[in-house]
Amino acid sequence: MREMQMSDGMTVDAGQRSYALGRRFGKPAEIGKAKLSPPAETLKQLAVLVESQIIPRLLAAERPSAFGKNRNNFSALVSRDIEEFTDLLLADDMAPISVFIEHLRVKGVSVEAIYLQLLTGAARHLGTRWEDDHCDFCEVSLAIWRIQQCMYELRPAFFAEGGAVLPTGYRLLLAPLAAEQHTLGVMMTAEFFRRAGWDVSSELPTRNDCLVDAVRAEHIDLIGISVSSDSGIAELPAAIAAVRRASKNERLSVMVGGWIFRDKCGLVEAVGADFCATDVRQAVTQGQIIVSRANSADKLEKEMNRTRADLLCETV
Repeated sequence: MREMQMSDGMTVDAGQRSYALGRRFGKPAEIGKAKLSPPAETLKQLAVLVESQIIPRLLAAERPSAFGKNRNNFSALVSRDIEEFTDLLLADDMAPISVFIEHLRVKGVSVEAIYLQLLTGAARHLGTRWEDDHCDFCEVSLAIWRIQQCMYELRPAFFAEGGAVLPTGYRLLLAPLAAEQHTLGVMMTAEFFRRAGWDVSSELPTRNDCLVDAVRAEHIDLIGISVSSDSGIAELPAAIAAVRRASKNERLSVMVGGWIFRDKCGLVEAVGADFCATDVRQAVTQGQIIVSRANSADKLEKEMNRTRADLLCETV
């Protein structure tokens, strides 16, 4: 290969100089009839820059509306509101529940605040009352069903509050671990991801193999598994490993969540997940960054393979 002496004493080969000139003047650099691709190391450095700096900034700049216009408007809600709302959920009438929520909205409370503070707070209160034997399982189950009805009624306003968002092209599968009873968190998480432009599907698996079948059948970018018990934590590593082995997408990302992880996010690596979602808004942001990074790595690998093939052809 020919070499050239630069003015600063550095020696470079003709291919490197031609590529540099091509970048400077915006034209394809050629030696003879062969077009050169950027060096593999340059592509790798560019990918690192995109992943660590550009993607997170673009996500922050382009999708603020996905979290609602009144994101921090929680001040109008107090613990007394949540307790009163919990009492209404345990009564056998949906009408007062709808009136209570509408009253909060008139006061300026955002739908997002109602989701994250009122509905979630009431679900926690219901759990506490059940543990203290202040209500039975049937009463709690009916109250949770009424919370879900509230979400259905508020859904149009929730999406309108988020503003117009373009589809991300990402696919998310959400599911509780098999035999888990708590599904409200899965439902709420699905709504936030949908509002951020994700294609979301949910499963209620009767066995963990159902998740394996789901990721084997179609391309999934991110799977979210909810766990609410210590026994579920024990099953999680094997379930995640099986899902990764079966996945149609070799770069599948795994998110774990549920109340059990609120104080145990340090278990993420131990169970084989990529990140832990204890805040649904952060989960959307983390999911977008991690999936973008995985897609960038996949594109980089393909580009590097093409570069190697081009270089091999040039040497033949």
